[in-house]
Amino acid sequence: MDATSTSARNKVRQLRHKLSRMMGKAHLRELNNNPDLSTGSATAARINELLKLNLGISYLEIGVAHGETLESVRAERRTGVDPSPVFALDRLPRGLSFHSVTSDQFFARLDQRVSFDAVLLDGLHAFTQTYRDLLNALKHLGPRGFILIDDTVPADAASAIPSQKEAVRVAIASNLPFPRPWMGDVYKVVQTLSIAHPDLEYYTYVGSGRHQTVVWRKLGHKPLDTESLLGESSSPMEFDQTWTQSLPEWFHAATDEQIQKAFEQFIAR
Repeated sequence: MDATSTSARNKVRQLRHKLSRMMGKAHLRELNNNPDLSTGSATAARINELLKLNLGISYLEIGVAHGETLESVRAERRTGVDPSPVFALDRLPRGLSFHSVTSDQFFARLDQRVSFDAVLLDGLHAFTQTYRDLLNALKHLGPRGFILIDDTVPADAASAIPSQKEAVRVAIASNLPFPRPWMGDVYKVVQTLSIAHPDLEYYTYVGSGRHQTVVWRKLGHKPLDTESLLGESSSPMEFDQTWTQSLPEWFHAATDEQIQKAFEQFIAR
């Protein structure tokens, strides 16, 4: 679906919400005003733990959907970006701003002086888009900031297909059980980190909860010019070239506790 049709669908959804509210029953859910009273998510819990360590006050979320994570993050300033959110936009919590546009459009309009202490990338599950989001987010990352990338470890070869429609087709043809996860080829972003980013430190959460990769900038390292890596010819290996029987070493697998300790050491430098 292109940006124009996505925007049109979102406008219709929000209009239905306003009309249904006038009739006494809201069509879309409202985000909770208090992060401590929200349902929460495992992703928000991880973000909040790291925000406590870097004393962060600004948070950016790319790919918001229903908003469970966005409403649960404890940051003074929260920014959400999603071209088709599934929650009410007319009553947002205090300190929260929302941009119903694509991530490319958001970053193109963002003042270069704006920075964030924490960023979640959970948008389109495709290597090229997620890596572009990562490069853009790095340009606006505070000196003690971190970026959390969602869905970096696919469940199997079908879930690693970048097209969700094709992933479903292959899963059906292979008699795989439903419902099932879809991660796309976001794992290639981690491959690229291992190959082309000595300026970044990263770890992948394993053991419990979602498989996600957290990234922060090594102190004293200048950002690299990596825009060329977005070309098709330089894309990392495919799924069947990457996985054998276990998580490749370059994922830098670690538990929540190990990652928190590593981040503490980074903050203390």
